[in-house]
Amino acid sequence: MRCPLPIDWLEYLEGAPSEALASHLPACLPCQLLVEELRRTPRPQLQPSMPRLNVWPCWPETKPSSPSFGDIRWTTESLGVTGKSVTRVLVLLVSDAWEESGRSWCDIVPLSTDIENATSVDLLIQRTDTDLGIPWRMLSRYQTIANIRDLGARIAELTNSGREIVKKALVGHAPEDRCGTPIEGPNDTRARMPEELDRTIQMIGRQYAQILESETVSVKTSRILSFEMHPMSIRPVVAAQPASLAAATGAEPEGNHWFVQIPARGRIEGRVEHKYSEDELLFVIENVTEEQLGLQTTAWITVWAAKQEEAVTSQPFHPTTNERVVMGRDLGVFPREIRRLELRLADET
Repeated sequence: MRCPLPIDWLEYLEGAPSEALASHLPACLPCQLLVEELRRTPRPQLQPSMPRLNVWPCWPETKPSSPSFGDIRWTTESLGVTGKSVTRVLVLLVSDAWEESGRSWCDIVPLSTDIENATSVDLLIQRTDTDLGIPWRMLSRYQTIANIRDLGARIAELTNSGREIVKKALVGHAPEDRCGTPIEGPNDTRARMPEELDRTIQMIGRQYAQILESETVSVKTSRILSFEMHPMSIRPVVAAQPASLAAATGAEPEGNHWFVQIPARGRIEGRVEHKYSEDELLFVIENVTEEQLGLQTTAWITVWAAKQEEAVTSQPFHPTTNERVVMGRDLGVFPREIRRLELRLADET
């Protein structure tokens, strides 16, 4: 067989069992000389000995009852009510906790120790900025809102200097020397967050976004206010001479004029018209009188007519004098056939 390498003989001399080496050594003079030399020569330390585990530095983990601004915490391994397992990541709390929709929330920003990859939108947190004495990169563009149930143990917190620099960064006044270099383009790998970190942060932020979306839908539904519109009595315009002719030519058709009075907002008056060429039913706003809250909001007009089994709602509009609101097309409904009008108003205040 070929002679073993010196490293093989070193392992053999350290006590590694090998039948092949043991059978080779008595029959090979060069290897006998090499082994004898290795035994006499002090072997250099190829690498420093590893410290004992009990003297390695460790991050103390605590979990105060209430998270607060400046905490550096681990996220939990399972998120929300679904209990989905994700990779734990370190985050910095950049707000105190608040209550909303029966849960406690706070703003968080993920942290990373690879400060050499900092971009111009990342904040560099120096050793003296935390009580852990480790520099961090605060990935500001991934700030999100977390349920405090998804936050685990605290390992550190910002010092007074750290709190000041983070507060400045949150309002856009971070010093230039605390930021990295600009992203060079779409191929700059620094623009992409590691997949596991990205997945965890997205899942954490999704909970608050879903609650916000559901509440927005319910609020919009509950804030559509309805007001009954009433027909106006329009007196005929009578000229001095001759009375009979003036009465015949100056009178407005009854039932064409309507008004609505909206408490604390104002009054809208107008007339219903029918555009024969396109079979459009219109409401022409003739006068808008605003009060305290005003009428600068989205509105609709709903029509009930004798020929229609169901009500028809107009296009959205903002109440303005001379506005021509299309209430419906191809309905075959004339102004005199309207039984009821209702103004619907979005309460956007």
